[in-house]
Amino acid sequence: MSNAIHPDYFKDFRVTKDEEEKPIELKEEQVLSDLSQTAGWKVLKEYINDLKEMLDKILQTSMESGASFEEIGQKTLVVTLAKSYLDQVIERAEDAREAIQSE
Repeated sequence: MSNAIHPDYFKDFRVTKDEEEKPIELKEEQVLSDLSQTAGWKVLKEYINDLKEMLDKILQTSMESGASFEEIGQKTLVVTLAKSYLDQVIERAEDAREAIQSE
């Protein structure tokens, strides 16, 4: 009997090859690049990283309080997905900055 969480659960949330290749409009990329160079971006990025730490703490607290393996597995899945999406926000702005700077 295998009740382990398998990576296949993530396949619905992964970016497909076609989605990766869609070009971002230059105007949007410029706006994101400009944003990533402001003090506001630094504050927002720190907030996003704080949210990721909070998600880890929620999971850790569940484990320490004796949650079942099923509950821990479900929370691990949710935390992993949420952190992945938060990372995508950061990457989107920073990738735009790098793309604009390299032109």
